[in-house]
Amino acid sequence: MRIELVAKNYQVNEKIDGVISKKVAKLEKYFDEDAKCRIYLKKENARTCKLEMEVNYKSNVIRAQAYAENFYDAIDLVIPKLEKQLHDEENEEKRA
Repeated sequence: MRIELVAKNYQVNEKIDGVISKKVAKLEKYFDEDAKCRIYLKKENARTCKLEMEVNYKSNVIRAQAYAENFYDAIDLVIPKLEKQLHDEENEEKRA
């Protein structure tokens, strides 16, 4: 899976890049190598960070967003949301 980080009002450092890559790697079991993950990091104000994650795969798109005091907490909130969407989609395919 290819990962693209886009930041607004925030300078991405190696630490946050490493943490995000590690967390996103947990989702790779659901996708093939053609999947593309775009992560938007936005510092809303001094106390609020917004993280949006969008995954494009097999002509499908799933996305989730979270607000937190820092990006580390936000990524921890976004990953379960995406996993839930993937499980729901898998269940729909099995029923069809």
